[in-house]
Amino acid sequence: MKFNRFFNIFILCFFAILTILSIITIFVFWKYSSTLPDYSTLKEYDPPVTTRVFSSDGKLLDEFSIEERLFVPFNQMPDNLIKAFLSSEDKNFYDHRGIDFFSILKAILINLKNFNSN
Repeated sequence: MKFNRFFNIFILCFFAILTILSIITIFVFWKYSSTLPDYSTLKEYDPPVTTRVFSSDGKLLDEFSIEERLFVPFNQMPDNLIKAFLSSEDKNFYDHRGIDFFSILKAILINLKNFNSN
């Protein structure tokens, strides 16, 4: 009888905590999603690039830009540069479909562990 009561209390607490965490997660997504840009603007993002003026014989006369950017296609980037970005940002980039849930869970656990370490 005692085990049955303990089990019922445990299940009740588990679902209460799960409900509270779900409500907090939904609230956070709702609060911060209003400030995010629409996905269609991200899909059509066109960063400013440098305007180059050439003479009639093909010599570069001048460059004009607000931000000094050059577009480099992915296939023209050196492999070492791609590996450097991936090693510092997302080492499992090619192993997931856009969201690395394991790394997110690991980051949450590390943040919870370090919450009061200051």
